[in-house]
Amino acid sequence: MNVKPNFSLQRKFSRIRDVHMEAFVEKYKNLLKWKSNERILDIGCGTGDLTYKYVYPLLPPDFSKFILTDVSDEALTKAKEFFDEDPRVEFENLDVVCELQKELEGKFDHIFSAFCLMWINDQKKAFENIYKLLIPGGGCFLVLVSKHFVPDIVYELLEKPKWKKFVPDVQKAYPFPYRSEADPVKTVEELMKTVGFVNVKVYLEETTFAFYDEEEFLGFFESFPNPMGCMTPEEKEDYLKEALELAFARKVINKSETMTDFKIDLLNKYTRIRDVHLSAYLSKHKSLLKWKPEAKIADIGCGTGDLSYKFIYPQLPKDFSQFVCMDISRDMLQQAKMRFAGKPKVSFEHLDLTAKVEEKNKERFDYVFSAYLLMWIADQRKAFENIYQLLTPGGGCFHVLVNKHPFMSTIFQLVEKSRWKKYVPVRSEMYPFHYATDVDPVGTIKDMMEAIGYVN
Repeated sequence: MNVKPNFSLQRKFSRIRDVHMEAFVEKYKNLLKWKSNERILDIGCGTGDLTYKYVYPLLPPDFSKFILTDVSDEALTKAKEFFDEDPRVEFENLDVVCELQKELEGKFDHIFSAFCLMWINDQKKAFENIYKLLIPGGGCFLVLVSKHFVPDIVYELLEKPKWKKFVPDVQKAYPFPYRSEADPVKTVEELMKTVGFVNVKVYLEETTFAFYDEEEFLGFFESFPNPMGCMTPEEKEDYLKEALELAFARKVINKSETMTDFKIDLLNKYTRIRDVHLSAYLSKHKSLLKWKPEAKIADIGCGTGDLSYKFIYPQLPKDFSQFVCMDISRDMLQQAKMRFAGKPKVSFEHLDLTAKVEEKNKERFDYVFSAYLLMWIADQRKAFENIYQLLTPGGGCFHVLVNKHPFMSTIFQLVEKSRWKKYVPVRSEMYPFHYATDVDPVGTIKDMMEAIGYVN
């Protein structure tokens, strides 16, 4: 087949897979019920990066064997680089739609597969073989894509005669069997039950994602199985140019990301500095919270929801009626939404804290939280005035903000140097941090809040 992935680029431009796999594992890992001395299989491990980062850490310490499989020997060679030091990890070439080796049937307690099964045309055969590989009572954790903008772009390109000649049978090269399904959850569920699976749980996650820039999109697009190896350099350049145009038309690339945008995946990954401090502050000051029955609570500037989920949500009274996570970034809200899946009293709303408060939000909340948000807002008075308007009479708030920190001091020193100042001509616009040089930040904030109308 003319269509081949680029494994080196796949590993380099992996953010789109990382963001989703991390979220899905975090959300659904509680469904995994482990036994002692488990034998575990990963189908379609690819270069092993997702397996190493997200599946391997889930395994119980006493597992007996973990076999990574793929149809590509090249991918398996790269996967071995991650697992050299664990003798319990093995590697085998396996095509899940071919006749299985008898010695593998009925041998595995759990089977994982991430972003593999949608590449298989014969779905029934794939699920039948997965079923055969499991021991009686075994379980599987499968992540696959029903539809996505990247294959959609590929389909649109390959409909053109100039590109179709490279991939005459598009459906065979890019199966994505649930792409046009009105109810993919029902289809997969019924298929698995027909094969013999019981206690089947199938979930459909609708997510959003945007590439940081053209380079990231093109890198991932080239890593995605493609026919570019059969093209002349001129044809390849033209093919990528058309793909880029379609990506911009679908608004899946940030055209001009500002320097103040947060990198969401890194924000999720390197969170210990925030975790340590927020955990300590809540533990020390939570006694100040006086809860009302059936309280309505907001978390402003929730970001990706990690702090809200780990530290704020556990503090809420059992009888709270509503917890609304709010942020100016819709991408971050989407991440937060995935964290809180299955929590019916938690909702998500877009909010710009410096914009005029909508009538529906006035006097809406009994408590308002914010963690590491307010120091990023230029108009401090406006922000605190708006929070005041959000609160019911007698409502309370719990805000954590930074006045100064060695990390920010380092940034301030850097952007004062002429070689960097050209990128940040007005430091206070990008990094407000109003209280960094305030000799009495406590007094300043207290006076401002009382002037607005806050008491106690």
